[in-house]
Amino acid sequence: ESFFSEHGDDDVSAISDHIEAIATRLREEHGVELLLVLVPNKITLYHHLVTEEPYDDFLPRVQKALRERDIPLVDLYSGFIARARAGESLYLGADTHWSDETAKAAAARILPAMKALLGPLTPSQTSTP
Repeated sequence: ESFFSEHGDDDVSAISDHIEAIATRLREEHGVELLLVLVPNKITLYHHLVTEEPYDDFLPRVQKALRERDIPLVDLYSGFIARARAGESLYLGADTHWSDETAKAAAARILPAMKALLGPLTPSQTSTP
């Protein structure tokens, strides 16, 4: 799907249900907790530069539905959209890759969420083989 596709409530629900099923299976069959990071793409953040069509808030709607299902997730969209609206360039020139600053900002959001989900690490988990 793309920015220009309609994303109805049924789409948001179906995607969220699917992710919830994956998270449940990972937890029950493998003892693994899913931490989801939905990454906003360039057109989502800067659509006003290429179209007058408004954003349908697809990513925030999916995140809301996932929170309602208690799926752990990191919200990059809120911080990134605020920075984009302030005129900051989050990407490398005409590229779709993040700038170093954007990558650091994402890591600063993801790392605490990982630590909170994993809890304290034991010495054997932190040593390298």
